Amino acid sequence: MADSCGKISEIYKNYHRLIMSVAMKVYRDKYYAQDVLQDTMLKLSQSSVLERLSCMNNQEHIKNYIMRIARCRAIDRYNELIQNKDMISIDECYDNTGCKKELITHFVDCIENRERISIIIECIDSMPDIYKQVIKDKVFEQMDTAYIANMYGITEASVRKRFQRARKILMNKLVQVKIIEERECRKLGY
Repeated sequence: MADSCGKISEIYKNYHRLIMSVAMKVYRDKYYAQDVLQDTMLKLSQSSVLERLSCMNNQEHIKNYIMRIARCRAIDRYNELIQNKDMISIDECYDNTGCKKELITHFVDCIENRERISIIIECIDSMPDIYKQVIKDKVFEQMDTAYIANMYGITEASVRKRFQRARKILMNKLVQVKIIEERECRKLGY
């Protein structure tokens, strides 16, 4: 187990930029590309894939194999995104009596939520890298503390402290952009 974690960390360290560049060619969006990076790393962490990689002697073969997996994961995710995209047709917006108010209310709520999410992401992106990355790893990628510590070569206590500081920084930024109110922050202990 520890040996496979070391292999996975080494693969990530050596190839994560390559995987991101392959994913960016498909999506042109870094957040979707990060999803592809995670999917690719999960695929590469399977024991059968790790065995196959360990049998390869040539670095070029390893690189091509990882690129192929990343490209397949990116294309699969892209196809899922297109198939699952919620489209609203004109026919759904109107009935015989005019506009459906519930649909318009739902549509406005969706737009407001998207705007909030985009502001929150901007706040996260404006944070220092060590805090931004730990937020993304813990919250968006749902990685556990031990895995993050192993990935960055730091202690679990450091990961927890960085996450605690990152949450505090993020809360302050969200108060500044008026996503949450200051009294709500105080209730949560920030």
